[in-house]
Amino acid sequence: MDTAVCEGNPVTILADTLINGAGHSYALSYGIGNGSLMPDSSFTLELHVISPKGCADSVSRRITRNENPEITSIKGASFCEDQGQILLDTFASPAGGAWAGQSVSLNKGSFEFSTDSARLGTSYLTYLLMDTLTGCSDRDSARMDIEEKTSVDFTADSTLGKVSMTSQFSDLSTGGLKTDYLWFFGDGDSSILKNPVHFYANPGTYDVRLRVSGNKCVSEKLKVAFIRVDTASGPGIGMEEWMESEVEVYPNPSERSFVLGGVSENALIQVYDARGREITIQINRLSEGQLELDFVGHPEAVYLLRVTMEDKSLGIRLVLGPGF
Repeated sequence: MDTAVCEGNPVTILADTLINGAGHSYALSYGIGNGSLMPDSSFTLELHVISPKGCADSVSRRITRNENPEITSIKGASFCEDQGQILLDTFASPAGGAWAGQSVSLNKGSFEFSTDSARLGTSYLTYLLMDTLTGCSDRDSARMDIEEKTSVDFTADSTLGKVSMTSQFSDLSTGGLKTDYLWFFGDGDSSILKNPVHFYANPGTYDVRLRVSGNKCVSEKLKVAFIRVDTASGPGIGMEEWMESEVEVYPNPSERSFVLGGVSENALIQVYDARGREITIQINRLSEGQLELDFVGHPEAVYLLRVTMEDKSLGIRLVLGPGF
């Protein structure tokens, strides 16, 4: 009877199981005695048995080595947890094998991987390619990374005010991987900062949207009519609260520097460009309650000045240059 083995599998020879009685001697034409052979090709194995009285017999077996099928390529991937059913047909070559692992199912002849039920983080799926005629096989694994989706939320310190109001937006998103932020303020402007400051120049009601991206997941939240800006009752540039305070800034516009008066010693002074990015300027103390804001090195543009004193914030536009 012939014996077939798959490539890489050993052939174990137990010659003494064929001998009836004691004192017999035997020899193999392919090695001597019991042992394991790792054939790299087909061959014939002959067993010669000699009894103590000199009687001899022999038997032969044809050992056929079958080649294993070979997985030539296999790949893993990363997905967002809400991506749904992923068809695995193109993830290994040659096709026709069987996938196994957490959240793997067979649907109408094709294997699918469900990100909805998969464990967050890293999972490994096994791919088995089998020759149905010989029973020989090859096996490999693919890494699947499932990214948690972010639950997006945000707030702002000012949602109701007058023309020229400023709002400090704060990201409150939880979970997931947060690599990129994109804010839409409802007035045509946007920002890529995590916690931007935005200046509203015109009256109206504005929807605000925050989009948070990870490596694979993109999540967003829209707050309808989140910001309401009323028409300013006072003259000039600035919120009504600014006009009613004792804080003043002049000249405005200015070619280089502004004088800020009426501020306390511990006042927080912040300046932002038109995209909501905080910039650094030189602040020089002129006298008690009076500061010089020096914009040396900054281009002509409209900037936002934010003054915070005793938990109250005031904002006003500063025009650097001849005027706009």
